[in-house]
Amino acid sequence: MDLRELDGAPVEGLVRVSVREELASVGHGDLIRVSGKLRKPGNFQNPGGFDYAAYLAQRDVYYTMNAKNGDALRVISRGDGVFRTVQDWRERIRQSFLASTTGHGSAILQAMVLGEEGGLTEELRDRFMAAGVTHIISISGSHLGMVAVLCFGLIRGLLFLLPEGLYLRLTLHADPKKIAAWLTLPLIVFYTLLAGGQTATVRSLIMIFAGLMALILDREHALMHSLALAGLVILFVSPQAIFDISFQLSFLSVLVIGYVVSLWNEIGVHASGRIVKFAQGMALLVLISLAAGLATGPLVAHYFNQFSLAGLVSNLIVVPFAGAVVVPVGLLSGVLSLFTDRLPLAWLDQLIADSFIGLVGFFSRLPLAEFHPKAPDVPWLFCYAIFFLCLLHMLRMHLVSRFKPFEGSARVSLLPKITLGVSALLLLSGLAVSLLPRHHTMISFPDVGQGDCALIEFASGKTVVIDGGGTHDNRFDIGRRVVAPFLWNRGIQRLDLVVLTHPEADHMNGLLALLRKFPVSEVCVHGSDTDHPGYGKFMRVIAEKRVPFRTVSAGD
Repeated sequence: MDLRELDGAPVEGLVRVSVREELASVGHGDLIRVSGKLRKPGNFQNPGGFDYAAYLAQRDVYYTMNAKNGDALRVISRGDGVFRTVQDWRERIRQSFLASTTGHGSAILQAMVLGEEGGLTEELRDRFMAAGVTHIISISGSHLGMVAVLCFGLIRGLLFLLPEGLYLRLTLHADPKKIAAWLTLPLIVFYTLLAGGQTATVRSLIMIFAGLMALILDREHALMHSLALAGLVILFVSPQAIFDISFQLSFLSVLVIGYVVSLWNEIGVHASGRIVKFAQGMALLVLISLAAGLATGPLVAHYFNQFSLAGLVSNLIVVPFAGAVVVPVGLLSGVLSLFTDRLPLAWLDQLIADSFIGLVGFFSRLPLAEFHPKAPDVPWLFCYAIFFLCLLHMLRMHLVSRFKPFEGSARVSLLPKITLGVSALLLLSGLAVSLLPRHHTMISFPDVGQGDCALIEFASGKTVVIDGGGTHDNRFDIGRRVVAPFLWNRGIQRLDLVVLTHPEADHMNGLLALLRKFPVSEVCVHGSDTDHPGYGKFMRVIAEKRVPFRTVSAGD
């Protein structure tokens, strides 16, 4: 909310309001009155934990409010204008998806086509995370880029269908590529608004806008210049964006992709037939995926305690399938639903979405697909960046001398070699220190807010977790978002014993994620209050994971 008045006094600023009930009637530009208590956002005081207050501060939000129900919010006047109109269309499309599709497929369509992620479960998010394609859920560069490519290609195709005489006269006055680029721009802007105009989507729009303008200005080969211009515009508008994970990952991945493509073009690999061209194209895709994964992997581990080996392969298949099939078909049927009373092609949307989820599930179940390391610190990331840059520099010199011996030499100066060796030594030393065994027993009490959680680490290497915190409705998963990262940052990959003292939500619900994420050797409970809400789900997770279970009592 953009505040106008607080308790009768005029004020300015933003406040983040969370309402438990769905509020489809509230939209952009509405003047609303909401009752509740303002609070400064707090953090869980665990080392290396997510800094929620800083996350909101980057968006100029310094207070939050929780409204208990929809009755706490009243619409005084309704907004108007193009933004509200597009948002109303977006809501109508979402309702069409809800009415005509079901299950996880419906949630994925809403997230990937409209940017509405409210229907995604933690289980589904974890599946995408394990497959290394969690970025595909949010509407960002890959979605918008693929839609731009499809729109550009479709417009080019329609121009080619013009009568030959008309097409020739057109080419005398304008380049068809530039016409297609100009016509693509408003379509991409419209889709950005339809997708909710989220921060990451707007950043991607700026990057694509810079790329299309480079084509219009006959600078289509100046990819790095377009990227630099987009970064300059974004940081000029919002300097705090440089600390945002989506900004860092987007620009880093595009930078690496641009470097690989530029190097590929520089060495000038030529193909003599269609089969060879196809093989070279696939080789380029593999190199891009590998380079982007190696560049962004440590940063993902730093923020999310996760690295997916499956992502190196899954991105080659999942991302094109999402961009070329799921999003275009879903967007087409969604736009068509604005002119009908139902969702056209609903059966096709459901089939594609379910197949897409099945494909992601396949990659998430691969052996060693998901690995949760200790989050690397900033000095380690700095050393890795130096190591990676030196490696790219030496690889480029070798390839240029190999394919163009008269334009470059394979001899590398002494400084890059020394830098590469020192940075590699520091990286290995940091990894070795983190893997050293502990020689003492430690008891920690992670901050889980309301409730309890304790971790015992024995000198022998055994680990015991007693309770896991939790919230009553588990909408904010304390186990997944707070306790699990704390354990991973302690270097813990398995739990020898999990103890539930009593089945209250603020002691029990956090353990559900731990049972799913960690190999557990045994679970102990006292066997009382078995009719407590949520206890049946706790026992079902134990049964699903086939964890040895026993009931203990006083004296055991």
